This record gives sequence, C-alpha cells and structure tokens, in this order.
Amino acid sequence: MSKLSNFFRKWWGTPAAAEPEPARKRIPRDLWSAADWARVRAPVRHRDQELSRKAMSWLATLPPDVRPHELCTHYPRIANRLAVCWRDIGLIDHLLDELLVDRRHDRQGFPETVLKEITRLYDFHERRLQTDDDKSTDDTSTQTR
Repeated sequence: MSKLSNFFRKWWGTPAAAEPEPARKRIPRDLWSAADWARVRAPVRHRDQELSRKAMSWLATLPPDVRPHELCTHYPRIANRLAVCWRDIGLIDHLLDELLVDRRHDRQGFPETVLKEITRLYDFHERRLQTDDDKSTDDTSTQTR
C-alpha cells in the first residue's frame, strides 16, 4: 500500500509529510517594522474611505472651531473611529493618545494641519471632562445638604 501512496504523492506533487513551520520569535511591538504592522493591519474597506453617518452627526455636535475638517477629508477612517468612541471616555482617551504619541518611530506622521486638529479635539475632550467633573462635584455637594 505504501508504494501506491508514494506513487500518488509523486504524481500530485504532495510532500510525504508536512514539515511544521519554525516558530517565530515574538518581537515586542515597539520594535515592529512597517512590514510587521502591515501583516496585522485591517484591510482597507470601502466604508473606510468616506465619512459615516455617525461621524457626520458627531461633527455637528462639535463647536465649529473644534471640527476636524482636514482630518475628515484626508483620514475619514480615523474620523469614523473617533465618532464611534467619542462617548466612551476610556476609548476616546486611548484613541487620542494613540494618534498623538508616536510609539512606532518609523512613521511619517500626520500633516501639521491634521495634527493641530487632533490636538484641538484632545483639548476639547479634556475641557469636557473637567466640566463633567465640576457638574458631578456640584451634584454631590447639593445632595449632601
């Protein structure tokens, strides 16, 4: 029987025994190359190339001087993510931090106008948190009286 299976392996070109791939060493993310990041990056989808309805609604809630027009024009995928995360304080803190702090060191970065818009969003978010903290402090002091 083994002669027959060897014949078919040769005929179809299948290896006799698949050799396991050698295990890759885990490299810390801060040492990843652009190729490493490309391997794990989500594929570009059509919906990532235009603003979502949620992002358009989110923009309408922002003060006019805070609205990130350049970001929305050139990076709609990021604007869509900001819109989805905006109400979750932990997520938006993390996302804005990831956008503003370069941890990969081999990236081109955002154009200066976009970077200024992200910084304005971050500042607005921080003021929003301080206002919420002030309101909750006022509410607590009112309830204890």
